[in-house]
Amino acid sequence: MRWASAVEQRRASQDYETALYTAHQWESYGIKAEVVEYYTLLSYPVHRRLAIVSPEQSAQELNLTEGSVADDSCTTDPTALLLAYSATGNVTASVVYANFGTQQDFEWLASSNVSLGGKIALVRYGANMRGLKVMAAEKNGMAGVLIYSDPNEDGFTRGPVYPEGFYRPEDSFQRGSVNYIPLYSGDPMTPGWASVEGAARLTYEEVTNVPRVPVLPLSYGPPSSTALWWWWWSRFQSQRGDPTSVG
Repeated sequence: MRWASAVEQRRASQDYETALYTAHQWESYGIKAEVVEYYTLLSYPVHRRLAIVSPEQSAQELNLTEGSVADDSCTTDPTALLLAYSATGNVTASVVYANFGTQQDFEWLASSNVSLGGKIALVRYGANMRGLKVMAAEKNGMAGVLIYSDPNEDGFTRGPVYPEGFYRPEDSFQRGSVNYIPLYSGDPMTPGWASVEGAARLTYEEVTNVPRVPVLPLSYGPPSSTALWWWWWSRFQSQRGDPTSVG
């Protein structure tokens, strides 16, 4: 399909070419069409790093590079891994595993006397939208969020992975937006009106539907969420909350 033949990245030339192609196709069917430009708040990563930095025997850099599949140009595109509207920041803190990152998950952790303030939440995709996971983590005072793809939800435990099957391979990362849609959707700077040229806009400081903590996606393969999860579990079992840094 023409519409799925190129990686979609906002501002990319392929995206604009696809819009023009669609408009021309509609016009060829006798349907009036025009391409309208919108000016929205977008985010692009400049630098990303994830590492276990303490204790020394567990120190390692975690993978933030997606695997590629031969003959599939969409998996060889160098588009950086990101979750749109993540805040900029550098956080070094202990990690707390928070299941799906629902408000109920955080309430259970708090009722179990697990300290959440200033920590990094490790949560898995599923059960709720990724933005709601970050929203709940921030509401509970957490300083950052890592969201990994769970193979039980979308991976090898469900069936053959791509390219042999439909499910997510271990070195695949799920991208997307983490803005707070329950507050309002669309362009964060123009809530309730079109973000066309010349429209009134909020300042970034006035925007309320984007995270103020950094967020990164993870794959389920090593050395990524697997290493981080087992590190957290071993620390939890042996020392129940001994502070360890992740940055």
